[in-house]
Amino acid sequence: MLASALALLAISLALGFRLAYAGRFHPGVRALGVDLGGASQDEARAALADRAAELAQRPLVLRYGDQTWTSTAAELGFQIGVRPALESAFAAGREGNPVEQAWAQLRLLLVERSFDRLDLAADSTVPASGLERLAREIERRAVDAQLMVLADGGVDYRSSHSGLRLDAAETQRRLAGALLDASPPPVDLAVEEVPPGQTDADLAEAKARVEKILAAPLVATFDGRRWVLGRAQLAELLSLGDGNGAGLEVTLDRPAVERWAADVARQVGREPRNARFAWANNTLEVLQPSEEGQKLDVAATVEAVLRQAPTDDREVVLPVRTTPPALPTEARSRLGTRELIEQSRTSFAGSVPAKRHNITLAAQRLNGVVVPPGATFSFNHELGPTTLDSGFQIGWGIATRGQQVKTVPSVAGGICQVATTLFHTVFWAGYPVEERHWHLYWIPAYTSKGVVGLDATVDEEAGLDFQFTNPTNDYLLIQAWVDEAQGVNFALYGTRPKWEVTVEPLARRYIQPADPTPVEEFEPSLPAGQKLQVEAARDGFTSTVLRQVVQDGQERFLRLTSDYQPSRNVTLVGIGSNPGLRAEFSDER
Repeated sequence: MLASALALLAISLALGFRLAYAGRFHPGVRALGVDLGGASQDEARAALADRAAELAQRPLVLRYGDQTWTSTAAELGFQIGVRPALESAFAAGREGNPVEQAWAQLRLLLVERSFDRLDLAADSTVPASGLERLAREIERRAVDAQLMVLADGGVDYRSSHSGLRLDAAETQRRLAGALLDASPPPVDLAVEEVPPGQTDADLAEAKARVEKILAAPLVATFDGRRWVLGRAQLAELLSLGDGNGAGLEVTLDRPAVERWAADVARQVGREPRNARFAWANNTLEVLQPSEEGQKLDVAATVEAVLRQAPTDDREVVLPVRTTPPALPTEARSRLGTRELIEQSRTSFAGSVPAKRHNITLAAQRLNGVVVPPGATFSFNHELGPTTLDSGFQIGWGIATRGQQVKTVPSVAGGICQVATTLFHTVFWAGYPVEERHWHLYWIPAYTSKGVVGLDATVDEEAGLDFQFTNPTNDYLLIQAWVDEAQGVNFALYGTRPKWEVTVEPLARRYIQPADPTPVEEFEPSLPAGQKLQVEAARDGFTSTVLRQVVQDGQERFLRLTSDYQPSRNVTLVGIGSNPGLRAEFSDER
């Protein structure tokens, strides 16, 4: 009965309050320090707005470390909203069922209740808030540790530094709490440390490795010679890359080291030199003793440099190995040279001095070459470089200029006649021809035993070579010389193969008549006024020669087809270094 009575009393009280304070705040309710009991919502809103304006101008002391700033919420760019406090205060005594409301209203009569929730929000009318300005004063960017290698081999190292960042949300929360304090203490700004992405510890090992590599030159040695990788060069070879989470990876750039080692290999390397012999008076004499070659192991050199660069051992002993010649001098006793197999000759009488020089030099370089059983002879390889530095001179050679075949100045001009004469010898002897190229137009002096189409042109730069194979079990000796009548001669000595050679030249086809009209062309490489005929008008045609080699019932065929262009009657007129002569000669013509 008592409980029912109390409940009924509470309900009655709640109904009474609801009627008495309909639309008004209950007694005992405060917000932001303002008594709102009995006030209407409009009155409370106005009162709280005045209070918010007062609080927005309340001086606050902001502090970070030993720095302090005095400001207000308004200066810091905040607006104080009262809606949360207003709504919370009005809801006091109105929540729950009637009994719960009655008890809440009774408590408000006995003990005041204050709702002090501030709503700080950025003031959109302020272009740059004071809090943002404070952030610019306090904040700093985190600095990563940096390691840079300079071009001169120096090391530029910059230590890492942590950054600072103002936590605006936490600072705002702290400001809101201080605004309601009658004597607010200094507000500590919420500043957090921003760690660098790469610290000194992360780079410690890489820094030590770089300094070790660049501490002193790295020296490669062989046979008293030295190749020095100085600090600047080592710096160029250094490669700094991502260590996949294990810090900075410091290495020497392998491709760059490989290029350096390859250059050293070219300086160290020496091809083995085969012995060369001469057959005279049924005796084999040594023209040139053999010599071992030497070759740098590039891969092992690269590994040695990569291995020793970050150590105190600054000397790399180059791994050079000797390479034996294919034909040592001692092989003379087993060459088994017995007889002349084949011999050919072509004349270069009347040629310009440069051509005579080049033919003589080429013949000397090929004299005494021995082709072992099963080996392939390469004209370009045995002749060596055809350059001015190697002793050749500028002569004349056949080349294409656009759609026209022309005779032009050419280093080592004339060696094609040497290749042709050797080709004649090899062809008639019956040895297998692996590679042969014909001239762009036919040269009658290259006719051999009345057969047309047995010429050979060579050009190492253009990839044109003359090659043949010795398929026998006997060594083949090549002899070459220039006679007093200006003829270049080749002879093959050894043991005559037991095969028979038959040659059948076919009729010429696709004949293209030549234009016999004389043509003069200016040539600056000739002295002014000198004239030199370099081409004679000859028909173009296609020739085919069949060679059959028979041994022990086995046949081997070689079909040579050559397509020659028609040539012209061309005389070169020298203008030397005076281009004005071109106009003078043009007027005469």
